[in-house]
Amino acid sequence: MPRVSAAEKERSHKRIIEEASRLLRSGGLETTSVSDVMNSAGLTHGGFYRHFKSKDELVGAAFHFATQDVTRALRVAETQTERLKALDDYINTYLSVEHVNDLSNGCPLAALSGEAARTDGAARQSASEALETTTQLIARAIGDDQLVAISKANTAACLLIGTVSLARIAASEKDRDRLLRDAKMAIGVVLG
Repeated sequence: MPRVSAAEKERSHKRIIEEASRLLRSGGLETTSVSDVMNSAGLTHGGFYRHFKSKDELVGAAFHFATQDVTRALRVAETQTERLKALDDYINTYLSVEHVNDLSNGCPLAALSGEAARTDGAARQSASEALETTTQLIARAIGDDQLVAISKANTAACLLIGTVSLARIAASEKDRDRLLRDAKMAIGVVLG
């Protein structure tokens, strides 16, 4: 059997994480199997353990990947003006119908925090780190006194995550839209 180059192994590793990130957000932690992920990545189940020690480790890597993906603009903004623009874009994208309807590509906290809370290990740790990353980036964009900015960022994160979670189970489009609209107004009040 031919050996796989280091570059090919790295590409496969990245593909596994990307597929796990997508599948876990859309299907959940419990119902998404390692076989599902490997099949979606175009790889065999047997090759999984060349990349990860356990499903829990994969979940942690997928959570990290998803968080980095959805917060990219907040992370790369350099000036305060760019950070405020990135924050405004982040909030508008987060509280959009598209985000509510697209479980597989949105925020992992809105999709998985309820399930992650019932676990020990990498999934819970990664969810906690995702929340910390998100609040730190929001606080950085606010640019206020650090304690005030963190408080505002924590409140904004609660509004964002909670709103999308609830909007996904809303009984009607009208209820969903009301939740999204009200959350935007509330975040505007919180952030000033």
